[in-house]
Amino acid sequence: MDHGASSGARNLVENAMKAWAAGDDAAFWRLLADDVEYTVIGTTPVSGTYHSRRSFIDGALHPMTALMQQGPQLAHYDIIAEGSRVVLMWSGTNGVMKNGAPYNNDYCWVLDVTDGKIRKVRAYLDTELVNQLFNQTTK
Repeated sequence: MDHGASSGARNLVENAMKAWAAGDDAAFWRLLADDVEYTVIGTTPVSGTYHSRRSFIDGALHPMTALMQQGPQLAHYDIIAEGSRVVLMWSGTNGVMKNGAPYNNDYCWVLDVTDGKIRKVRAYLDTELVNQLFNQTTK
């Protein structure tokens, strides 16, 4: 195992999460390589594999945030790293859907980090909650 690569990849993600926790909610997204391969598991409207940062943001992130009064706030996170692979587990709380329902989700993102950029993401999350977000009815 290359501990240097592991600590570099871990530090990169850790610094982005610290910035996110301090209010820079775009810090993590800036780490995505332009040609990132980003897979959202499940059978939700945003599930599938995106082949660029732009396609993920336009196809998943923006449609989800458009359905919220407030996006989830980073509550806590944990990071495990080995080599260029980083596993980021985090919880988002205080999210509110447009209909007023809570949107609190837990995430596990498996990241491949190379040359200071995230090249691949496999995102695990509560897909039923994502489906509820897209199927909500407004009050």
